[in-house]
Amino acid sequence: MKKIMVLYFAVVLISFIGSSIASPHASKTIELTINSTTALVNGEKKTLEQAPIILNQRTLVPLRFIGEEMGAKVEWDNANQKITMTMDYAPYYKESLNLQQASEEIPLGNTPGNLAIHTKYALYNDWIYTIRPFLTSKEYPREYDYHLIRMRSDGTDRSELGRLLSSDFDNSSIFGMFNIVDDHLYFAKTGGGSIGFNELELDEPAQLCKTDLMGNGIQVLYEGFFHTMFVYGDWIYLTISEKQQAKRYPSKCSFLYRMKSDGTHMELLLPESTYYPMMYQGYLYATVLSESDPGIYRMLPDGSNRVRISKRLGAQLQADGGWIYFIEYNDKLDQPINLINYASGDIYKVRGDGTEESLVKKGKAYVLNVSNAWAYFCDSAGMFRLHLSSNDLHRINNVRAFFILLFHDWVYFYEVPKEVDKDWVGGGRYLMRTDGSNKRNMVDIKP
Repeated sequence: MKKIMVLYFAVVLISFIGSSIASPHASKTIELTINSTTALVNGEKKTLEQAPIILNQRTLVPLRFIGEEMGAKVEWDNANQKITMTMDYAPYYKESLNLQQASEEIPLGNTPGNLAIHTKYALYNDWIYTIRPFLTSKEYPREYDYHLIRMRSDGTDRSELGRLLSSDFDNSSIFGMFNIVDDHLYFAKTGGGSIGFNELELDEPAQLCKTDLMGNGIQVLYEGFFHTMFVYGDWIYLTISEKQQAKRYPSKCSFLYRMKSDGTHMELLLPESTYYPMMYQGYLYATVLSESDPGIYRMLPDGSNRVRISKRLGAQLQADGGWIYFIEYNDKLDQPINLINYASGDIYKVRGDGTEESLVKKGKAYVLNVSNAWAYFCDSAGMFRLHLSSNDLHRINNVRAFFILLFHDWVYFYEVPKEVDKDWVGGGRYLMRTDGSNKRNMVDIKP
């Protein structure tokens, strides 16, 4: 009689490398038969170099075959008679992702730092895309056409692409959460108010929309009260709340969902209040306001294998060089949700695995963006950049900003107006070099 062994992915992983990466969505079945060089992997026949045998009442199996089938690298050190088996994180999720997705230098969609403040700009193939309203005609000064705009990161070569929609002044649209993946722009649209956590105050839900990069029409994928959104691989991740729940429990209502990029297959990942979700190096990170263990968590893309990496409440989560950066939010959890969006506090960092947590900059930073070993932030004194290795600190703008977006070596920002003689002056959209030079008003940039 033949003896058949069935090895399941989760069991083998835990036994050999102590990982808990297996999930219901990432399984593999390996069937081995004693004294046979034929194996079945998910029903597919494979040939073994060495058949499994029984020796001294112990079953011996070919480790290299099993390891490599699981995506591991198996090395034999003949001098030391040692086997090393190495497995990358989440290999079965990576198979379906664009290779750019795992690159820190070339983020796909948009960077976590840009998305943390619901950006209405996105970089794709060295072009910046945004949406702008234009007057339909001088005869009708209250009617607008919204066009998709493309330009270089320094604001040059700007051109109008397709018209997405039209509206009048009283029904103007607000856009944000720009992601560009596979030649399509994903974005949030509301009929007024603001994009993000403040939309809890709206009477109408926001729309999650999609268009091609020529602006050929809008496809609505989802409509509801969602507060963050990013695209990763074939999935769109959103934090969603019900309107009535949002009104009654403003700080405990934003649950994490994901759906396919075509708008199908919506599924709940975290049934707890979740903020600032982002993807980094194959893992999903988010601040979770659980009643028992609030803090920053790391998990697999399907929400499983959740591990708390910091007890601090992190606002504007983002990553660089293997570190997770955030502003610590110290206010009470029962405060309105929009205060978390504009949290002010100390800047911290922690390794992706939860080790080496430390203070980066003490103070009341309220805007943060990290890129290429620099942290850009705002406090009451203006806009700064801090080198994350040397700790060199430079003030690059004397005026505070509502947001800081980073594209190549350019900073996009919206200045906070100043009160002078009981009147508000300044404000507006600007761009400048990351060192603070060559500051330009976006209004002055012509097609």
